[in-house]
Amino acid sequence: MCRRGRGAGAFGATRSDDVSGDTMGRGASYLIAKRDSVSVFGSYIDNSFGTRDAVGISYSREV
Repeated sequence: MCRRGRGAGAFGATRSDDVSGDTMGRGASYLIAKRDSVSVFGSYIDNSFGTRDAVGISYSREV
């Protein structure tokens, strides 16, 4: 893989009036060619409705 560019991000949230809980996530994106990029992210949700973990990978190509 040739990394010509990269980016990262994170999100988080706590409480609303009707739902209590926490949400956390983190992700990164890599530009591997002029028009191709790969992203990886993970999230954790724990609220009144239950707990959920997620991991994802995506690929995109600009036309």
